[in-house]
Amino acid sequence: MPEVTANTSLSYKQPLEDGKNLVARLTNSYVDSIQDITFTRNTLPAYDLVGLRLGVETVRWSAFLFADNLTNKMALLSDTGALSANISILNRVTTNQPRTIGADLNFKF
Repeated sequence: MPEVTANTSLSYKQPLEDGKNLVARLTNSYVDSIQDITFTRNTLPAYDLVGLRLGVETVRWSAFLFADNLTNKMALLSDTGALSANISILNRVTTNQPRTIGADLNFKF
């Protein structure tokens, strides 16, 4: 387990006309380096993952654009063991999801 983890966020809300609000949220997740052992002791480096969400909301609907892993950081999450045979020359590492950009639309009935 990492010795230090931290999650931070910065949110902003600005009223617009006709009951609409401009909403922005910036998030950051930090995970300290960890020692992982497969065949040998491996140090997986610390990483930061940044997310951004920007949109408009009302009481009945919302429309947001988002970017997860905004900086497209490849974080090494853990070493994984082989499924059928352990081969000491291969180091299999689990990574996070790459940058993902999308839209989030909601409507309340």
